[in-house]
Amino acid sequence: MVIPDNEKPTVNQSGYLWGVVYKSISEYTGEDPESLHKHFKKMFLSERIEVGGERLLILKNSSRLSQKEYSEFIDNIVRWAWHELSINIPIAEKYD
Repeated sequence: MVIPDNEKPTVNQSGYLWGVVYKSISEYTGEDPESLHKHFKKMFLSERIEVGGERLLILKNSSRLSQKEYSEFIDNIVRWAWHELSINIPIAEKYD
């Protein structure tokens, strides 16, 4: 499947992330989905920059990602959950 590189994330992508991925991890860890979202943004959507000699952590806004970037974000979280927690999150047949 070809995922557009310039269009905003779809409702299905967001629904899969929040309703399947975060829900699965939340049920396993006890962490609420919003906390998980903040954690994974730091892990996968951040970059460090230096401004005036000070190092800053910049987080991307997930709703401003392209569909392709959002898909990669989801895939990174699913892989992390498998490797770190041994959670087998159901793969979406289609979330575009």
